[in-house]
Amino acid sequence: MRFFRFWWDFIVGDDWRVAAGIAIAIGIAAALVAAGVPAWWFLPLAVAAVLYASLWRETQRSWDVPDASLRPPGRRAQCRSTGPEGTGS
Repeated sequence: MRFFRFWWDFIVGDDWRVAAGIAIAIGIAAALVAAGVPAWWFLPLAVAAVLYASLWRETQRSWDVPDASLRPPGRRAQCRSTGPEGTGS
């Protein structure tokens, strides 16, 4: 199971949309080649377009959300008052 989890994290990573966009681009390139069209130019353009869309989406999101939501999921702010010795009381 760890083997498949590694590959899932490696390929999909943080943004499933990028993985899906590249998979679709590979499929389109394969269809172009099968149709006899030279498709050497398609994948670099598709990768650039997917990267641009991903960066644009992230920059828009970073302007629209408060700073607390930029933390990774599952992380909460540590707001604990400490006593004079730092014991947490």
